[in-house]
Amino acid sequence: QTLQSKNFTLPLYTVMASQRAFLYHTLETQLSTISLKYDKCHHRMMQFSEFLASQLGPADIQKMFPNSSLVDLAENFKLEPEPLFNLARPSLLSQWIGDDASRQMLFDQVKRVMPKEIDTEHDISTEFYTAFWSLSLYDIYVPNKSYNEEIKSLQSKITGLNADLDKMSPNGQLTSTEEKAKYKLQKEITNQTNILKDLQAEQEKHNAHHAVVMKCLMQEKDKWFLAMPTDPSKYRRAAPIILQYTVLKRCLWSAADALYCAKFLLLLHSLATKSY
Repeated sequence: QTLQSKNFTLPLYTVMASQRAFLYHTLETQLSTISLKYDKCHHRMMQFSEFLASQLGPADIQKMFPNSSLVDLAENFKLEPEPLFNLARPSLLSQWIGDDASRQMLFDQVKRVMPKEIDTEHDISTEFYTAFWSLSLYDIYVPNKSYNEEIKSLQSKITGLNADLDKMSPNGQLTSTEEKAKYKLQKEITNQTNILKDLQAEQEKHNAHHAVVMKCLMQEKDKWFLAMPTDPSKYRRAAPIILQYTVLKRCLWSAADALYCAKFLLLLHSLATKSY
């Protein structure tokens, strides 16, 4: 709350991201020392971004990134695209799944912060780059098997607790100790039932969100590599570009991002993405 009220959130994150990038150009000659400092800096920045994600909603983060702010941060503070996308992802996602005007505005911003080495006509399109960096593992993957297993486990546990409750003095004559045990058992049944309802609601919400994202992906997927087949030499160049500026950049960011990269590449196949 203090960070938000004093408008310190984005400046503090910007300093962390700048320091992380600066370590590439340090005068330190020992690679082990540079690596250690870089890892610590990256870890602190990730802790801070995860803290913000847990405390702020998409609307709060969107306020931190008004129109063209991504471009301003990239151009004025020389920030790499990856730290910007990491913090702004909830805001980027809300624009990406929004209307056509909102999406086009996002594409225009992202195009200006993309690495200059990417040829958007023949390597990868701005739309693909935007989709890759705007989405998270939560958006493209629902662990329904894990959800269902946990729901089944809770249901079994509740059934067992109810059976234990039915066995307690069926004639209704209970001692004070039995009354306490019965009350404790009823409370546990209530708690487990509430957990079950929350988990079922979470699964339903996750699936609904996933359906919205998949609908947008189906609409966008055939625009991602449209220009590639016209020039075989540039087509062969696209694969390393995808790896260098999307997959490898993100899979080293965190364990969740590494899993996201794997799921996203598999998703490209399952969507039958044109020219992929």
